[in-house]
Amino acid sequence: MKSVFNYFASLVILTNFGLFSFSEAKSDHKSFKNCDIFTGEWVLDNVTNLFYEKNECKYAGEWLSCLANGRPDSLYQKWRWQPRDCSLPRFNAKLLLHKLRGKRLMFVGDSIHMNQWESLICMVQSVIPPEKKSLHYVAKRSAYFKIENYNATLEFYWAPYLVESSADDTDSPSIGDDKSEPKVKPKSISKHGQHWKGADYLIFDTYAWWTRFPNLKFLSLDWHDPKAINCAEETTPIPNKSKHLNVGINRQLFKIAEKVTQSMKMPVHFLNITTLSEYRKDAHPSFYAISEANANVSLPERKKDPKTYADCIHWCLPGLPDTWNEFLYAKIISCY
Repeated sequence: MKSVFNYFASLVILTNFGLFSFSEAKSDHKSFKNCDIFTGEWVLDNVTNLFYEKNECKYAGEWLSCLANGRPDSLYQKWRWQPRDCSLPRFNAKLLLHKLRGKRLMFVGDSIHMNQWESLICMVQSVIPPEKKSLHYVAKRSAYFKIENYNATLEFYWAPYLVESSADDTDSPSIGDDKSEPKVKPKSISKHGQHWKGADYLIFDTYAWWTRFPNLKFLSLDWHDPKAINCAEETTPIPNKSKHLNVGINRQLFKIAEKVTQSMKMPVHFLNITTLSEYRKDAHPSFYAISEANANVSLPERKKDPKTYADCIHWCLPGLPDTWNEFLYAKIISCY
């Protein structure tokens, strides 16, 4: 991985199911330099407006538009993350685009990362004139959002394992499909890495595919609701924030990743959003995600079989990925 990081110019970000890492940088924003923005709580906020309404953003797919797909409640959109010792800066799309002028920001990873990429597009697109923005697909699951008046792009590159694998070109990749276990080439990075050259900001995500989701458990007991099945019909976050939840996250992998990145020539450290995301059992799409697997299954039929059809992997939009992008925004404006 060291050789890959040599390709990148400004900011390197790694994500492992909600785990960001940024290269060291000097900051004039002292409030963030010494503040742990990932320790805090979810607070119900009925005052602050959403960053966007889904019907105002045509660039995000309908697959995670939970309200449009029949979800009856919208309370999951009202929770705001409040750090314990400081406050996140209010997201300013124009300021972010100013920081991104003449640059490429690229998300590399799986469908969870595509989730976040679509969120960021929706968070900035309203301040861009219609004739200056466009979405382009260059492959089945790789695309870029072009912002002409800033000469900038927000890009997504499909590489669920980061390294080369048989899941790179599949028509309908499915996390945890035991019938078609992907073949992975752990030492082969150049196939994808050549497409990352020249990117100024890179955000990586790969955790879900390496752990294979059949081994990941979504137990209602861990969420203090013994009657629930998976995340089906959950409408509020978990209030108990005193310890990590046991929902199958392999934290040993985080320790290994941290050890490896500490030995790299380019200093990298982790900014951890994993725990705060775990408590948002209400923010998953559950029955209200439309995919190739359930497109022909009616909502009443999906509700009858939550073990099969409740999507507890991805996140509704607008929703939790918007908060991830608030963290991304805070780091970019404070470091550059």
